Amino acid sequence: MKLFIEIPNEQIAQKIVWFLEHLQHEGVKIIKTSETNSDTKTMYTDEYITEHWQELISTGLSSYDENYYKSDQNKKDRGAYLMEKHK
Repeated sequence: MKLFIEIPNEQIAQKIVWFLEHLQHEGVKIIKTSETNSDTKTMYTDEYITEHWQELISTGLSSYDENYYKSDQNKKDRGAYLMEKHK
């Protein structure tokens, strides 16, 4: 599970990070916003999606490459993705 938290109070943020750092040995990974890379996916609120759903769908479908999705390479890529996902 991924959890994104915006904490406007620096003192509270430091306390939460301190607590989470103590859980790192259990597999918790901390990624601060300043450490995230620019290719992270944009997060949308429910209100934004409700108002802009047509634009979002048309943008997504405009990059649809029918030849790729019918190709053997797509099958290989999908298989590799599923193998990684279900390790």
